[in-house]
Amino acid sequence: MEATLSRMGFTSVLFARPGPLKGLRDNPRTDEAILQTVMRVIRPIMRGPLAKYIPIRASMVAKAMTHTLLEATTDSVYFIDSVEMRRQAEELSS
Repeated sequence: MEATLSRMGFTSVLFARPGPLKGLRDNPRTDEAILQTVMRVIRPIMRGPLAKYIPIRASMVAKAMTHTLLEATTDSVYFIDSVEMRRQAEELSS
């Protein structure tokens, strides 16, 4: 899907890969609640390639996506994962 959208002629395309989202939902699912609890415990050891699986808040995803698109140059395709989203959101908040 990403390759197809990249070739469709849009000025800029952003593919966001946030990984697990953190926070409350209107209709919570048991598996997500369990996963969030487990992730809080193992987060300190999630480094390197595992860092992209650390849950991220939707507000951080939105900040990073907005920043990336506002800074976009024409004819560009962007891919951002949760590590980059977290970095951008923290940078913008400071």
